[in-house]
Amino acid sequence: MTAAPPRDFRAAFEQLRAFIANDIRPFMEQEHGHETFGNYTAVLIVVVGAEALSRLLSQPTLYIFSEFLMRPYGIDRYMAEDVADALRPGLAHVFETKGIRAGKLEFELAVGWGKYRHMTVVREPGAPDCLYLDVRTMWADLQRAFASIGDRLDKEPQAFSIPKDYDVPEHSRTESIPGWKKLFTSNKRD
Repeated sequence: MTAAPPRDFRAAFEQLRAFIANDIRPFMEQEHGHETFGNYTAVLIVVVGAEALSRLLSQPTLYIFSEFLMRPYGIDRYMAEDVADALRPGLAHVFETKGIRAGKLEFELAVGWGKYRHMTVVREPGAPDCLYLDVRTMWADLQRAFASIGDRLDKEPQAFSIPKDYDVPEHSRTESIPGWKKLFTSNKRD
């Protein structure tokens, strides 16, 4: 059972950093001789981690993704939104990246473990054009974001506070309330 989310910013920040690191560690420690081993799961952890860090900072959802994972590679905010819109929902909902259509240009996102340089356009005969995303680079960039914010937190702790809605529970559907009450009434603690 997990404890309630921390109410202190530093504690929430360190908890988030630890949760993400613990969840991605098994993938990052593996030998990646096969290009597709855990690449979608690992990059989804990175993207969701960037989103969670943005939320903790009271920033727009794509702030960390855009500023730390995309912009250092020449990808502007709008392009970063396109990548995020193709990457996160695709992986979370169908476990596949979506393609991007930019006017007449169409390309796919390819995720891997260093077969190509991160953010490289890959053109192979008989295959659609791809923008290659390297999992290790994205993980290193997210760690750099945590380090940068951690350094600022050390220097200016008063500049940070947990957003008011950070741990607000989700409201259930009205129709589900009787079922929830029954479940929790029949499973009382001893």
